[in-house]
Amino acid sequence: MRATPIRSVIHEPGAWFGYIVDGVFQTDAEAAAYKNKSGVVYQPLAKAGDLKFRDANDDGAVDLKDLSDLGSPWPKLTTGLTLTLNYQGFDFRTEFYGSFGQTYSNDYRLLMQGTTRYNFLSGLGDKFWSGPGTTNSFPIMKSTDPNGNFSKMSSFLLENADFVRCRVVQLGYTIPSGWIKGLKSVRAYISAQNLFTITKYSGLNPELPFQGIGLNGIDRFTAVTPRSYLFGINVSL
Repeated sequence: MRATPIRSVIHEPGAWFGYIVDGVFQTDAEAAAYKNKSGVVYQPLAKAGDLKFRDANDDGAVDLKDLSDLGSPWPKLTTGLTLTLNYQGFDFRTEFYGSFGQTYSNDYRLLMQGTTRYNFLSGLGDKFWSGPGTTNSFPIMKSTDPNGNFSKMSSFLLENADFVRCRVVQLGYTIPSGWIKGLKSVRAYISAQNLFTITKYSGLNPELPFQGIGLNGIDRFTAVTPRSYLFGINVSL
């Protein structure tokens, strides 16, 4: 979800624009006490377990004027690293790829709304609010959503998706020339692809495919990158 900016501020194409969340109301009394300087309740429909949206422009109301720049799906930095080693017939190669600064809208969180009835990641439901003090980050799951916990674009739905992935690890050995009659060289190797990924992103895959401006950065259950192992022999006659 992306809202059209109503302030004359230049934004990156496809940037996230929504409400800033300042926690979760732990009690009905806390929600009712969230008032402006005139004593008007900011979120009259909010109850215990609902998200607390910030009055970003401090005008005494939580409305479309409080939509803020919440980040971008585009990485600020992408990096690559290749290491090769050779020693007495052995050769080793590894490749790493990293992407930093991108923010994704995690649809795993969005579909936790009680009306969707979708499957979700194991353990994710335990992170949502279930009583005072259980969490100040995830709202309550229920069949209705009058506060807009899931229907309003907000920082709750977004996650930093920095990652470093080991693309290739390969180890080989070349048998010295002349050891096998009739063959110039023989090289045997084993390799692993997509061996591991270092990330704090809670989705299945922090490396999303490009989906175009307006859709890029929305994680709609991108599958895990498969890990594969190979064994091979190169023979020169």
